[in-house]
Amino acid sequence: MERRESVHRRRTLYLVRHGEALHNVKEAEAQAKARLLAQEEGLSEEETLQKMEAARKEVLKDQSFFDAPLTDKGRLQARRTGELLARLVGAEWEDDEDDSSNYESDEDEDDDNNACPAVTAEKRVRRIVQSNEIRLHPPTEAMVSPLSRCLETAEIMLHQHFDSRNTIKCNNPNSKTKNGNNNNKNGNTNSHNTCILDPELKVHIRPEIRERQTQFPADTPKEMGHLLNWTQQKYMSNTKGPFKFHVKEQALKGNYDLSVEESKTMLRERASKLFHVLMEMHHTHIFICSHKGYLREMERGLLGLSEEDSPLFANGELRVYRVVFTRGERALKSVERLV
Repeated sequence: MERRESVHRRRTLYLVRHGEALHNVKEAEAQAKARLLAQEEGLSEEETLQKMEAARKEVLKDQSFFDAPLTDKGRLQARRTGELLARLVGAEWEDDEDDSSNYESDEDEDDDNNACPAVTAEKRVRRIVQSNEIRLHPPTEAMVSPLSRCLETAEIMLHQHFDSRNTIKCNNPNSKTKNGNNNNKNGNTNSHNTCILDPELKVHIRPEIRERQTQFPADTPKEMGHLLNWTQQKYMSNTKGPFKFHVKEQALKGNYDLSVEESKTMLRERASKLFHVLMEMHHTHIFICSHKGYLREMERGLLGLSEEDSPLFANGELRVYRVVFTRGERALKSVERLV
């Protein structure tokens, strides 16, 4: 028994891509225009894709997209994904109004023209929620990219779980109260219990999980010291719960070099280093809000998934994995996708 406990590290990972940001809209417009022009010129599909990629990159040179924020649609995506997460952990949720028609009337293509549209991703998760097949433990720790679009997505998703008492209503019979007791004392799984998301939930701003360093303004975060002050002013004044952003001292000192342009190979190497962070974390249920590129390399590198099993993340998409690491060999033992 001692051997078994010391060998394995189990983690539940809640992976989320930020909602739609301003530059995503312009990227999609530029790509659509480039595709039309390529079709008029009778170009091959390969040549068309090259034209589309060139048009996308040209748009990203715009300095007004520096650390681009979410659009209104992106905020809606974050809110709806937050609702789905709340239901997955057993929380009650009352929709303010049915805005699904507004959401689903938008383009059915992701901003980067990938094969995993935001609407399709949401419908898949919603089917899982409605089937009531799975109930997850709420996140107990969170990591967020320092780029504004991720900070805002995390703030929207995680804040709404709290009411004025820092609690959410919960149907999860396995949930714990503040003192660690099981809510389901009487074995009544139909009663609505008070479930603590975690009154001391810390959301860490982690430069390690930022987007690939492309040198484009949209992928350039604010300086860390300025970022922390800006974050506190922007998100802390009206908070209902104890939700706070935290930055480690070494991050404030600038422990990463933004002057280096990363290749996809370099990004995969960076994403793979998260293994050591996850291995040593005290918490086992970890929320990670990052970017399409980083999450792609995390899934296909660290988690060892194939391209077929890890299509590109749509804006606002949530995926949940249960992973097991071996401590001795410091290797990935198993990966199970839950959502």
